[in-house]
Amino acid sequence: MTGIPVVALGPQHGNSPCFPGHQLYEIQDLIQNEYDGFVSDHPGRLRDYIRLLLENKELARLVSTNGRKSAIHHFSKEMIAGAWKAYLG
Repeated sequence: MTGIPVVALGPQHGNSPCFPGHQLYEIQDLIQNEYDGFVSDHPGRLRDYIRLLLENKELARLVSTNGRKSAIHHFSKEMIAGAWKAYLG
């Protein structure tokens, strides 16, 4: 929500080995890779994404703007309140 570009682990490394077979890590479902953040299970690729963001300020601004819009869409007060209203009936 703060507009900081997100570089995150993918589902292979993001999911806990304590719960095999369970999809508990959902960041890859929220981020459109290379649009509003970066997701990968490969450490070298994550490093490259970070380097790219540090070197390309315009890309960092674009990814930040897109990420903030996406976060507000998914997690705004209105969206959360509506989801609770729908759930509680």
